[in-house]
Amino acid sequence: MEGKTLRFGIEGAWLTAFVRQQVFSEGKDPKHMVELMRGFMCGTDQTEAEIDRQAEDVLLGRAEFRGNPRDGSWCLAMFPAGEEPGDWDMFGKIAEIMKKNKLLEDQVAAYKGKYSAALEAMYDSQRNNFLQSIGEAPKDMMPTILREFLDRATDDESHETADYGWLEPDGTFHEVEWGEHTKWADDYMREHMTDDEWLESEIYNSGDYLTQRGWVLLHNPAQGIAIPTKDPTKRYTKAQQDFLYGYYIDRNQSDRANEIMEE
Repeated sequence: MEGKTLRFGIEGAWLTAFVRQQVFSEGKDPKHMVELMRGFMCGTDQTEAEIDRQAEDVLLGRAEFRGNPRDGSWCLAMFPAGEEPGDWDMFGKIAEIMKKNKLLEDQVAAYKGKYSAALEAMYDSQRNNFLQSIGEAPKDMMPTILREFLDRATDDESHETADYGWLEPDGTFHEVEWGEHTKWADDYMREHMTDDEWLESEIYNSGDYLTQRGWVLLHNPAQGIAIPTKDPTKRYTKAQQDFLYGYYIDRNQSDRANEIMEE
C-alpha cells in the first residue's frame, strides 16, 4: 500500500495574531512567546539576541510574520518608525490591560475591606472559628471560651459595674448573678404585667420579652467578660452605647468598646 505524506503549514498572519493574543489577552509570559517565535526564525546568521529583539517587535506591532513556509513565501516584515499598520494598537492594548488591572485592584481592595469589617464585627469565638475553617488561625491558639474565662478569672481589678445583668434602653443597669438572667427576666415580667397581659402575651421567653422592648442582656456562657445580646432589629440607644463603652473600657476591652460606638 502506497504511503501518504501529510504536510502541515502555518500562516504568518495567524502566528502574528496568536502570539499577540496570548500575551495581551491571555496574560501569557512574553518570554514564552519569544521562545515560540524563535523556532520560526532560524536559518539566518543573526544572533539569538537579534532574533529575540525581532520577536519582541512582533509583539509590539513593529513587525509581523507573512506568507507560508510551504510555498516559500514565509518572511518577517519589519516596519520603519511611523509606518506600523493601524490594525494593531499596542499602546492601546497596554492601556486597556492597565485599566482592567486597576479595576481588579479596586475590587480586591473593596473585598479586603469588607472581609476585615466582617472579621471585626464577629465575636472572638466566631472570628477564630471562621479563621480556623479557612486555615488562617494559629494551630496552637487557645480556645476562645477558655481564654475569655481566664481573662475574667484573673481580673483582680475592681469595676464600677457588675459583670452581668440587664441594661434598659435608658441606660439603667440591673445587676444579675451569672446564670440567673432568665429567672430575673421572669420575675420582672410577673411584676410589671397584669394577669390578663400575661395570659394574652405571645411571649413565652422572658428574655425575648425584654429584648423586644430594647433591653440588652450582658452575659457570657463561658463566664468570661460579658457579650451584649439584643434584638437584631433594634439599635443600641445612646444611653446604652455610653454604658457599654464605659463597661468595656473599664475592662481593658477597647476594641469591643469602639465596636459598640461604631454601630
